[in-house]
Amino acid sequence: MPIHFSPEEMQARKDRAAAAITAAGLDGLLMFKQESMYWLTGYDTFGFSMFQCLVMTADGRIALLTRAPDYGTAFYTSDITDVRIWVDVEGMNPAMDLRAMLDDLGLAGSRVGIELDSYGLRASMWRLLEAELDGFLAWEDASTLVQEVRRAKSPQELEYVRRAAELADDAWDEAVRLAGPGVDEAEILAAMQGAVFLGGGDYAGNELIIGSGPGALMVRYTSGRRRLDADDQLTLEWCGVQRRYHAAMMRTILVGTPDPVQVDMHRACEEALLACEDAIRPGTTLGEVFDVHAGVLDGAGFGEHRLNACGYGMGAVYAPVWTDWPMLYTGNPLVFEPNHTFFLHMILLDHRDQKAMTLGHSVVVTEAGCERTWSWPDRPPAAAPSGRPRADRELVQSGRVLCAIAWAPLPGLKRSVGSRAALTARSRSNSTWDFWPVRRPSRSWPMPCSALIVPPRSQMRPSTSAVTAATRSGASLPPCSRDGST
Repeated sequence: MPIHFSPEEMQARKDRAAAAITAAGLDGLLMFKQESMYWLTGYDTFGFSMFQCLVMTADGRIALLTRAPDYGTAFYTSDITDVRIWVDVEGMNPAMDLRAMLDDLGLAGSRVGIELDSYGLRASMWRLLEAELDGFLAWEDASTLVQEVRRAKSPQELEYVRRAAELADDAWDEAVRLAGPGVDEAEILAAMQGAVFLGGGDYAGNELIIGSGPGALMVRYTSGRRRLDADDQLTLEWCGVQRRYHAAMMRTILVGTPDPVQVDMHRACEEALLACEDAIRPGTTLGEVFDVHAGVLDGAGFGEHRLNACGYGMGAVYAPVWTDWPMLYTGNPLVFEPNHTFFLHMILLDHRDQKAMTLGHSVVVTEAGCERTWSWPDRPPAAAPSGRPRADRELVQSGRVLCAIAWAPLPGLKRSVGSRAALTARSRSNSTWDFWPVRRPSRSWPMPCSALIVPPRSQMRPSTSAVTAATRSGASLPPCSRDGST
């Protein structure tokens, strides 16, 4: 495959990396993070699970040491021209091969940086390498050097992020289409992953997360599937992925009769997510945004059920997790800057009563605030699914109501962003509220993205709803069931 970026962009990345190496007072950098290798050269592999190292000198020379299976991969996916192989043989020590390559590059007696904080450098291999470097050259930990340089995304990178968000939307459409009593989690999971693949996307850095019943509180992928009960909770966390760039989303679907406590939990997550969005702007620290999230959830009485982080970076990442650096937790002094991408997640897990509620999506930091990465906000439908014109504060009747959808511009963001279901049903100035029920998912118009209540099919019936009364009152719009009740 061709490299997914222009030669000019790839050269600019190399220039920035070389400048960062020089500014750090280093003569070279030993990269073990696959993310660094991909960003710098396009090299795309899971071969980092074995020992490999990409070396870049301060004057811009690049060489890769890897195993034979990745020799062709390096030439096929990257612009690396100097590829060297260490041989699988009993008693092998690839650290010796790396020392020889460093010597060839003129780095003996120099000072280099090493990505020590990497899944690609196991402790056993580091012990071998450290022994080889002792007395050969000086080194220091440079785990964040490339990581920091690649945080701000280029226009092409942002295109891939937004396409990834479209694929995440497609996956959510499939979840909404299928979720209901008696449905196997496996069917939902297969459809969501299939939507990403059919849209030209990639595997995510870790498995898509699905869990119902008690599994809804795990927020981790676990082996084994179950069928949804008549009254159930289903937590989903997934990514759309394009050219390795991720856009994550997270939702909890309520099946059957809604638990009033979980409706309150959803309202708190909604308020926390909106507050975090309002707080994000260049110069604000990650710790400050986490504290906003904590303040809202603690104030709503759910402090003991929240987590100690509320988001993390999004980018081109590899297994074992799609989490990119850095993370939003209290006291984190790093600041938001334009073109950074993040996943914000509001998570409440009541392990005592076995109740879960989650709400999250990805954003791009702009010059003035942040922008959601959903694909549809700039293209709201010209008509409701029934064919009737859009009407302000009117719930259009349809056959089988899945959920009410709200669409409104949010002040302070770079562009108008859509909001689904309960996400923005609060009073906002200069906002137009349009509601319509969902007959069936379609890629041509928005789907709800907050908690969704799905009753047994026997209860589905055409219905209007009183939810429009909440649109101007400042009240939060709770999730709507298929029969239009709240």
